[in-house]
Amino acid sequence: MVTVGRIITGFLDKRYTGEGTEIAPSELQDASGGKVSVLAAAVAKPRAFKPPTTPAPKEIRIQYSAKVDDVRRIESYLRQPGMGGSEVGRYTFNYFLKNEVKGNE
Repeated sequence: MVTVGRIITGFLDKRYTGEGTEIAPSELQDASGGKVSVLAAAVAKPRAFKPPTTPAPKEIRIQYSAKVDDVRRIESYLRQPGMGGSEVGRYTFNYFLKNEVKGNE
């Protein structure tokens, strides 16, 4: 029961802003589905609350540490001194994706 309560509370908390809820009273009335008798509600099958799912991100940030000497060696090999860690990481990622991953599909 506590787990279900947390799911519902978390969903409802996200609907509030500093100025109040993000839902108009008329929308709330429509969402409630109208009147239901207490007897019908008591004998109805229990329903599970499922909050709407959020779409998965389309990008992810990749970060890692590398030795400065190793980055400099890659810059030297590519004949692009001063390329920087970010560009070396992007280059090596794209190289691996093109030559190792997509080549084996």
